[in-house]
Amino acid sequence: MYKEGCYKLANRIELDYVVKTSLSPYAITERMVGFFSQSPSGASPIVLSSEHGPCEGQVYISLAWGLDAVGADLCALVVAATDGFVDIAEIQGLQVVNMRLPEAFARPYPGPKFGISGIRDRTHINRRALIGAMVRPGPEMNAAQTAQRVAVLAEAGADIVVEDVVQPDTANCPFDERVKEVTRVIMRHAERTGKQVIYAFDVTGSIDDMRYRHDIVRDEGGTCIQIGLSAVGLAASIAMGRYTQLPLHGLARGWRQVTQNTLGGWQFDAYSALYRLAGIDHLHLGRTGQDGDCAVLDNARSLLNPLFNYKACVPMPVICDGKGGPTPSAILRHLNSSDLIHLLPAEADPVQIGRLGKAWDAAVSGAPPMRVLR
Repeated sequence: MYKEGCYKLANRIELDYVVKTSLSPYAITERMVGFFSQSPSGASPIVLSSEHGPCEGQVYISLAWGLDAVGADLCALVVAATDGFVDIAEIQGLQVVNMRLPEAFARPYPGPKFGISGIRDRTHINRRALIGAMVRPGPEMNAAQTAQRVAVLAEAGADIVVEDVVQPDTANCPFDERVKEVTRVIMRHAERTGKQVIYAFDVTGSIDDMRYRHDIVRDEGGTCIQIGLSAVGLAASIAMGRYTQLPLHGLARGWRQVTQNTLGGWQFDAYSALYRLAGIDHLHLGRTGQDGDCAVLDNARSLLNPLFNYKACVPMPVICDGKGGPTPSAILRHLNSSDLIHLLPAEADPVQIGRLGKAWDAAVSGAPPMRVLR
């Protein structure tokens, strides 16, 4: 085992890697450190540990950079973490498994402005998970049809409705028209029932377009906006996190290309930390029954752990419900928390939404598990 170097965490950035290589832990670590010593900056990491992994040809390596080498800059950190290493011929695969950041990163970035308490305060749901449903506005549904579908979902018991598309403005369903129609339906529902349903309007686009659409939603009395994280990237997510006056729902479609990429990829814990700092209030984790129930629930549990002592940066986890997925009781046992959005697919009918709500009520009250019809 290779170990050296000692900086205080307050002054360093620590990254853990899993590397696929035919070299020994010592040799591949020397190659990685040597790559940076030859770079224009000359800012080499120090080695915290280097050892064989459980599989043949696998090495676990932990490196640390002094804060002055990268600065408290998330975009620079992403470049330093992986870009150079994938060019090393002896590396057949590499992933960032985890990272530990100094508190200096908490200051320049907003983190979630609303997070768990924000959505619970708006919906007045304090014990069980929030029940979510999806709609697909666009070619298949115009603004009026989208609003009609939202009315049905609200009556069925949905607490939050999410747009399952990244196409905010189309000829068939113009954005400003959709915002007016959907917001009108939600306000009527709130006046009649006293329940505020959250609707996440997708605003994905350029930074200017996202800010413009955000302002439309805000001025019409909307309660949430959504961005496609893979589509806009980290820098634009940071910009929207700083700008938004509404909860920011992060659609993580396309994250598999990063979190399951074994050559220059990031595992979920490390990658999600970037977007937690950026200011995402609700973060998608994957689909149960498709991405592996334990993996999805482990991801949810990781989001509920604070990033820093004085700034937790904890978003609301969003679990998409797949066929054969775990019951609310099983999720509650695994997480020891009901702080999540349990999201049903767009094709879910009102009966499924109602049954999922009842199953969560039963789970938090300690009643026997209730299987949700799918």
